Amino acid sequence: MESNLRPRYFRVAAVSAALLWVLVAADAVYAQVPVTQPASDNHDAKWYLDEAIKSNEKAKASEETQKALLEKTLKALNTKQSETLRGLNGVPVVVAPLNDEIEKAGLTSAIIKQDAELRLRRLGINVLSVEESVNAPGVPCLIIAVEVFPNPKPFEALYVYHIRVNVTQLVSLERHPKVTFSAVTWESVSPYGTVGKDNLRHLRDVVADGVDQFANEYLAENPKK
Repeated sequence: MESNLRPRYFRVAAVSAALLWVLVAADAVYAQVPVTQPASDNHDAKWYLDEAIKSNEKAKASEETQKALLEKTLKALNTKQSETLRGLNGVPVVVAPLNDEIEKAGLTSAIIKQDAELRLRRLGINVLSVEESVNAPGVPCLIIAVEVFPNPKPFEALYVYHIRVNVTQLVSLERHPKVTFSAVTWESVSPYGTVGKDNLRHLRDVVADGVDQFANEYLAENPKK
């Protein structure tokens, strides 16, 4: 089970915003005509000509800058998230803590972690320890978050759930390459769903779908030699 709606929505929204920004910026440059005039009327024609030339030069420079920025933005948006997995030599698995009620009902973070690691190993993907990950380029980490919420009466027999499987890595700012921080570079997000209190096993299956999606894209980017 997977959902690519949100990444696609953000890509479309980002492209629309970038195009709108380019148009607004270009209009703003063309509109930058000084309202003050020189005192001597004899220089009016030359002054207007000079200002027109300056305004045109600014507009051209701005168009080139905005075009370059738009090309970079579109290139980034067209990058498949699976490409960020290329070159990884494995990942550690970290499971965010579940709420106490779910843990007491028998679904624990330890079980989810064990399930995920077993699936990855069976597919030939190296499961790193946290220590190994810290020493790996980019400090990659596969993070599983299972969010479960109780329902009010008369629906207390059902839980609402939302599951995310993310890969985080160290990234840097283009304008300041020395500034690095951890960010989500790959994700699989399940839609919100409901599950009965007596069927928590279903949540393990949903997590497995996200882990399988990661594994398939990881292996596609890192084919076995």
